[in-house]
Amino acid sequence: MHKLIIKAWEAYFKDLKQELADAPGQISYMGDIWPTKAQYPYLAITTHWIHRDKSTKGLQLCSALIAFHCL
Repeated sequence: MHKLIIKAWEAYFKDLKQELADAPGQISYMGDIWPTKAQYPYLAITTHWIHRDKSTKGLQLCSALIAFHCL
C-alpha cells in the first residue's frame, strides 16, 4: 500500500510540475507554520497560479499543496 501511495504522489507531482510550467503568468508560493495542541510544529507550502482552459479559453485560479512537513 505504501508503494502505491508514493507512486500516486509521484505521478500527481509530475503532472503538477507540467501544469505549473504551462502557466501563462506568474506562480505564487505561500508558506505557513503552526503548532498542534501537543506543540509539534508543521509547515505547509502551497502554490497558486492561473490556468488557461484550452476548451473554453477561460481562466481559472488554481492552487495546490506542494509540501507538508513536521518540523
